[in-house]
Amino acid sequence: MTTHNPHRESDELLLQQLARRYPKLSRGAVFPWYTPDGWTKLRAAAADRDNLHDTFDEFEHASGARISDLVAAGHQVEKVVIDVDALITWCAAKRRPLDSSARHVFAAITLTERDSRAGHA
Repeated sequence: MTTHNPHRESDELLLQQLARRYPKLSRGAVFPWYTPDGWTKLRAAAADRDNLHDTFDEFEHASGARISDLVAAGHQVEKVVIDVDALITWCAAKRRPLDSSARHVFAAITLTERDSRAGHA
């Protein structure tokens, strides 16, 4: 069951703004990725944990298949390893649930910050 997310509209606007500043975001899919330990923390903290795979292995298998499908369809995919502690802190600071929308926005922000530090967009 999907719940109403009051952040979705502002998330979409933020993603559009980021894509204008960082063209890489509009050229492909940003895919949040986790470590096994991070997955355990994410499952414990997520507002939508019932929508997440029970184990990291299940996540890795399903996500790997999804990425392969996207690449086979001609899309560029960027895996972004998420620091789950930072994600939890970010959600708390923004007073928002840690849900799929938050994970996607945080992955986009993480990618743009990482690329900015490396000197490219």
